[in-house]
Amino acid sequence: MSFVSLPASPGRIGRAVGLRVLSCALLFGLYLYVWSPYGRTAVLHHVGAPLLEWVASPAWTVTVAPDAHRLALSPPPSAGTLIPSSSTQSIGLTAPAGVRFLLPALGLVLLAPGRLYWIGLWGGHVALGGLALGFLALGVAAHPIGFVLHDFTTAYLVDAFSLAAIVLAMHYELDLTQSLSSSPR
Repeated sequence: MSFVSLPASPGRIGRAVGLRVLSCALLFGLYLYVWSPYGRTAVLHHVGAPLLEWVASPAWTVTVAPDAHRLALSPPPSAGTLIPSSSTQSIGLTAPAGVRFLLPALGLVLLAPGRLYWIGLWGGHVALGGLALGFLALGVAAHPIGFVLHDFTTAYLVDAFSLAAIVLAMHYELDLTQSLSSSPR
């Protein structure tokens, strides 16, 4: 059911709106009380930090606060030429599927509460977070291009993926191809 095909009777409209509000509240609660405190922290503590400690030389310092969603890497003083100039103090990795996931996911739930588009969005954000971690590990271990790819992935690809997911879901749910082909010219 989409916003275009809301039922005409007031009782059905109330149920449709109530379903959307309840679905959004459920997703927000899952994010706030399950994914954010446990999942995102576990990703950094049990995947991100061990991988970066494994690939980094002993001169690098990997720091994760116990309750934070961000990992900080402090490069050795001799690595000044390898690190992009925008991050001379430390390099960071933010846990995937944060607020940049939550806002589009709430939009997807409002658009189609009966469909689980938000799970695909979550999986894509986690995959992009893994890709960013891999690029960061490449930058720490071998080549400075990894830092550039990490920045590009976290700055642009995550947002582009979220936007594309919403546009594709709207296209599918609202059947825009049929509407465009039947419009008068």
